[in-house]
Amino acid sequence: MSKLSQSQSKFSAATQTTVDTARQMWMAGLGAFVKTGQEGGRLFSSLVEEGEKFQDKVSEKTTNQVNDSVDSVMNRASSQWDKLEAILEDRVIKVLDKLGVPTKDDVSQLIEKIDALQAAVEASAQKPAPKAATTKAAPAKTKKSETTA
Repeated sequence: MSKLSQSQSKFSAATQTTVDTARQMWMAGLGAFVKTGQEGGRLFSSLVEEGEKFQDKVSEKTTNQVNDSVDSVMNRASSQWDKLEAILEDRVIKVLDKLGVPTKDDVSQLIEKIDALQAAVEASAQKPAPKAATTKAAPAKTKKSETTA
């Protein structure tokens, strides 16, 4: 029986080792469950904070990119608007020219001429009027033919 006792004892030792290992695994699982319950709230809060920081960074970058895109579109639109405005001004000027409407420069030139004429009129009005020449009547010349005949 000594072989049987040795077998049983080896079997008991192997069984005990297996039971001990299974028990340790069970305890490790329970410890992980307890640890997760204790630190889970902190871990969750930490993950929320990291998510908020990431969202802020992404939001800022997105806002900057959108602003840059809007600025670019506004600059292009402004440039196109300026071109359109110049084209319209040219066409209006051509139509007014065909209708004979004077331009601003034409009116300015006329105003300058009127000012010059007015100044000349005022200057001549301030000069004394020329006096009428008093001439003595010259004796009438007699013709030779009248005196000799």
